[in-house]
Parts: sequence; C-alpha cells; structure tokens
Amino acid sequence: MEQTVKANQRRQPRRTPEEINSILVSYENSGLSVKEFCKQHQIQALYLKRWLKRYRNTKPAKGFVELCPGSEPAAPVAGLFAEYRGIHFYQPVDPSYLKTLLS
Repeated sequence: MEQTVKANQRRQPRRTPEEINSILVSYENSGLSVKEFCKQHQIQALYLKRWLKRYRNTKPAKGFVELCPGSEPAAPVAGLFAEYRGIHFYQPVDPSYLKTLLS
C-alpha cells in the first residue's frame, strides 16, 4: 500500500533548536495565549507546549554549578566550627572522611 499525503497535510520539516528558541522568545514576549500565538504563527499548540516543556524547563540543572565567591568576606555564622576554602564545618569532622569527599 502506498501512503498518500494530501497537499494541505504535508509535514513541516523539523525545526532546529535555534528556530525553536526564536519561536519561544517571540511567544514569551508576545503576551498572547498559546492558542492565539499558534494561530498567528501557524504552529500547532501541541508543538509549542512541548517545546515550552522541553526547552524552558525550570528544574535545576544536574551536575555542578559554578559558584562565584563575593569580594567581601562573609559575616561569621553562629555555630560555625571551622571553614576551609569556602567549606563550612558546623561540627568536628574526621580527616579521613574529608579526604574521601575531596578525592
């Protein structure tokens, strides 16, 4: 059997991540509802919602996050036992445990 595609039902080519990001920025700046925006830009609402979920995910990133220490030293913290290179210790810690953590 041959698959036939009607002229008005042709599939759109896949969009690149840059195109999707551009569409999402336009949507966020438009102030329109999903339905109104999709109608104006001839996009299926299902795709826009999927892109919003996939590319605008608000969950924190996995892995390490770069921390930039401030230029001023922090005020002393109540209950602080010791501090080493920005790591705060609130109770005595066995050195072998620290060695395991840092290696």
